[in-house]
Amino acid sequence: YVTYRHRYGIDQVSTGFYDDFKVFGLSASYDNGGRYTFTLGRKINPYMANMGAMDGVQAAARLGKYQLGAFAGTRPDFNDFSFNAGLPQFGAFIARTDTLGGQAAQTSIAFAEQMNDFRTDRRFLYVQHNNSVLRNMNIFLSSEVDLFKNVNGITDLRPSLTSLYASLRYRVRKNLSVSASYDNRRNVIYYESYQTYVDQLLAQETRQGLRFQVNYSPLRFVSLNASAFLRYQGSNPSPTKNWTGAVNLSNLAGKGSYMSLTINVLESYYFKGTISGFRLSENLFKGRLNAEVQYRHVNYAFFSSESDLKQHIGGVNLSINLLKKTTLTCSYEGTFQQSGDWHRYFVTVIQRFKK
Repeated sequence: YVTYRHRYGIDQVSTGFYDDFKVFGLSASYDNGGRYTFTLGRKINPYMANMGAMDGVQAAARLGKYQLGAFAGTRPDFNDFSFNAGLPQFGAFIARTDTLGGQAAQTSIAFAEQMNDFRTDRRFLYVQHNNSVLRNMNIFLSSEVDLFKNVNGITDLRPSLTSLYASLRYRVRKNLSVSASYDNRRNVIYYESYQTYVDQLLAQETRQGLRFQVNYSPLRFVSLNASAFLRYQGSNPSPTKNWTGAVNLSNLAGKGSYMSLTINVLESYYFKGTISGFRLSENLFKGRLNAEVQYRHVNYAFFSSESDLKQHIGGVNLSINLLKKTTLTCSYEGTFQQSGDWHRYFVTVIQRFKK
């Protein structure tokens, strides 16, 4: 997974090659049927997904229900995601997978030591559990416990909970599902890389979030979605609130047509606002042309300011299948408000070599 993106017409003095060129995944693996696996390069380990991409060697062996693994290498650079030999890391993990009635439950525990110039930057445990054993229900849990601190030259090895995340999804019936999640996290601190900012990061308060969501399809071509999100931070008695709702209608004027109506209501201690809009798309000429129109209205009121933010945002998108494997997309989006207007144009060409 490699991308190159270059912007013309802007100041290039402070822009380097690795600001445009990104390698998110590039690796080679050997697998002898599941018993042993070796990977060389940059890759995300699914048993330690929160660590992101890792450069180096990863190895794993399967022993019955258990998967034992280790890794050694480096972390991508903080600034431009390039290779950085000065950020070594190593660790190990153990995972267990159980099945019941064709459904799986997987638990993994990982240890990681991350360094900067071979001095401990961060040391932590990572725990993850994914459970789909109960019918129509999925439970996911993850947590990180830091095992190292170094503040003003004083080392502390006592464990400290950094993050806790839990989610539950339940399908009540075929056309109705509900979900809920809880998120509690502190700042991740790299004590060598963030030396200048450690005191500031330690002072920032814990962030907690609750999310609830319902999906319902009363009819074959109609689906409804509603969600509520509450976020608490430190001593602030008033949480940030976010409510969203959507109505999705498909096959309105024939196969391939689609319309959605959305509304988003936000409220925090310093502003309150709404974003409402619609999106309408239609396939024409037997699917050779897809046309889409969208509109959003933004209305924000700031408690500490007399000026409000009101915007009208509209866009048009045309996607044309020129040849069997060639697609041309032309897009326009305009933002209109009292202080001025903005216009954006995009042209995209996609060439496929296989289906």
